[in-house]
Amino acid sequence: MELAALIAALRDPNLYPNQPHTVDIVQTHASVVALAGDAVYKLKKPVSLGFLDYSTLARRRRMCGLEVDLNRRLAPDVYLGVVRLTDDHGRLCLNGNGKVVDYLVHMRRLDDGAMLARRVQHGNVKDAEIDAIAHKIARFHTLAATGHQISRFGTPRRIGRNVEENFAQTAGLFGTALPEAIYNEIAAHQRGFLRSERALLQRRIDQGRIRPKAGVELLEQYMQCFAQSTYYDPDDPAAGKEDAP
Repeated sequence: MELAALIAALRDPNLYPNQPHTVDIVQTHASVVALAGDAVYKLKKPVSLGFLDYSTLARRRRMCGLEVDLNRRLAPDVYLGVVRLTDDHGRLCLNGNGKVVDYLVHMRRLDDGAMLARRVQHGNVKDAEIDAIAHKIARFHTLAATGHQISRFGTPRRIGRNVEENFAQTAGLFGTALPEAIYNEIAAHQRGFLRSERALLQRRIDQGRIRPKAGVELLEQYMQCFAQSTYYDPDDPAAGKEDAP
């Protein structure tokens, strides 16, 4: 099914079991996000951009599952699962009995007013809240898995390949999104860093410092309720204490 038809279906409030009054659609280079009342559904676009590949239905299903598994580690009450978008006798349904057309990541919608970026702009974020988030993320990375299969992503060669791929994909944006002088400055800096800091990058591998990333890392994505929901950790000796970091 064409992407335009899928987006049109996602705009229809009748598609959703919570029956929202309206549905707002937000698009990125790789996803279509439907804000449907108290729920959020994300469709991965059928694109291949080098650093990601959603070009087949099987890959989109796998990537939806991986996204849920990844982000549940820090926001288990937000990422609810993967749902099927099905064609039931010409009508698109969620988790219907017809042919699977695509897959969606199902999330609980969070209060826009609780966005950490917005609260920072208004100056109403307490130091203790920032400390709680920083502590949680630091502990997450400390306990994250490591090993050869993960460390190989931190080799100078692998990082260099990703850097060059980024430059190749953005080279056509001169004069629009990025002035050529700034592009050249960024390219020179990154290539120079890779040449001069090869020993540092190898040392990080030798010390087991290459870890999987945390999934939600943009300031806009850190919510007040996220900080609260991840504050209590039963495996943390300081959990539950009012003065815990």
